[in-house]
Amino acid sequence: MSTPAPFPTASVADWIDHHAKHSPDAIAIITPNTKLTYGTLAQRVEHGAQQLCVSGVAPGDRIALIVSDELLLLTLLLAAARLTAPVLLIPRSTTTAQRTNWMTAAGVKHWISDVMPAGSKHGPLKAIDAKAMLATTAGAFKCHSPADGLDPQRSIFVIVAGSGSTGKQKLMPITHVQMQSRARQLCASLGATSHDRLATLSHMEYVGGVHRLMVAICVGAGFVILDRERNDWRHWHQRYGLTILSATVFHVQLMLKELTESDTPQLRPLDPIQLSLSSSVVTQELRQTIMTELCSNFRVNYGTNESWSISVAHPTDLLRYPGTVGQPLPSVKVNIVDENLHPLPVGQKGLIATQSDQLISGYLDDEQANQKAFRGGWFIPGDIGYLTDDGQLIFCGRSDNMMIFNGINIYPIEIEQCLLAHLEVADVLAMPTRHAVHQDVPIALVVLKTNAHSTEEQLLNYAAAALGPKQPRRIVLTPAIPRNRMGKPIREEVINILRQAFSKTAPQS
Repeated sequence: MSTPAPFPTASVADWIDHHAKHSPDAIAIITPNTKLTYGTLAQRVEHGAQQLCVSGVAPGDRIALIVSDELLLLTLLLAAARLTAPVLLIPRSTTTAQRTNWMTAAGVKHWISDVMPAGSKHGPLKAIDAKAMLATTAGAFKCHSPADGLDPQRSIFVIVAGSGSTGKQKLMPITHVQMQSRARQLCASLGATSHDRLATLSHMEYVGGVHRLMVAICVGAGFVILDRERNDWRHWHQRYGLTILSATVFHVQLMLKELTESDTPQLRPLDPIQLSLSSSVVTQELRQTIMTELCSNFRVNYGTNESWSISVAHPTDLLRYPGTVGQPLPSVKVNIVDENLHPLPVGQKGLIATQSDQLISGYLDDEQANQKAFRGGWFIPGDIGYLTDDGQLIFCGRSDNMMIFNGINIYPIEIEQCLLAHLEVADVLAMPTRHAVHQDVPIALVVLKTNAHSTEEQLLNYAAAALGPKQPRRIVLTPAIPRNRMGKPIREEVINILRQAFSKTAPQS
């Protein structure tokens, strides 16, 4: 049986060596076609590091990975970690212009891909063929070991690209120690042990997959690379021994659509598995549907790329506290503050502020964004929330989504929670329309439950009785609210729905 990896170490790759030494035959990676032990994985990572050196990658060089094959991707990621060569993860869906801009901003010296022809260029950089590189025999070549003398607190493991409210891309460097701290904390919150097998429904090109991989490696558990093309998710527990699954709202919605009459509440198809949704945007209706029809052992994980997990809501929390994202994790400090960082009393809404060892030190070369988000020793993600008497963190939406109607501050979540409490409402999205006099006129898109017959007027009256001046001034009934994989609204499609509705009547003021 594997023992937990030491902490901290100069490189996350040291964790592979730990398990290869103490439990070399323990299963590290499971794919639809093969299983790799920790001993074999350590050999693959060492070979990958040697081939990176042969290809001209030196310790500290920043490299970009655009890789489709997930086993290949994680091998290169860990091999780069062995060299302490920071990795910029680039999803295949990005445009050529985006890739070039990201690589330039991150100071990338090499880029490696299995989807681009060898020699393809982004600016002055030529692509290295990932598969051909790892297929090459290393021979007697020995890499220089970079770990000695390096400061693990400063050495970057991975660079994550994220969007900002200004439209400018934010580059977030996560050090080896920060990633190790995140993995250890998530292990504790999930209750993961060496007996578990973990998987994510997001591709490894996204940092969420990297976090789940590191959780598995932290305790010497198995990490499962799923065949997402096969529609056999009901059998993942039996086929792979899967015990912990990470998903997004998008993935869960697809699963719910595929439920059949044989999937009764007594035979919830994912009940043998712990299901974790990494999103705060999980409506109360969806939470209840998941727990009654899909998986009773369901959790909501609230966090950001900058800080990773801030809190986790367990099944009992989800049933008892509408809108909760759980209690802050033991290593995370959460405070609710005003714009001047003054603490607010329990129950009062304000900005969520957080501190932890998992938090990045700041964005790369973006002093304006750093000054806004990292203030007085706190990270301010721009989310609104409040704490209950017993420490539950209630998520209330984004601060930059706040509406000001006739001088009244209105948060979309207030309207959404009100309408979701209506017995015939399944989903809600509240937002403003701009007005020269009234500033932000609140409106709401509403999806009714099957066989429901409530009208716009009836729902407006219902909201007026509960919210008074904060009520929506127009409700648009729609069959569905377009959302992306993380459950966030797709702006362009929402605008099209509103444009069609407003071409008939305008919202009242």
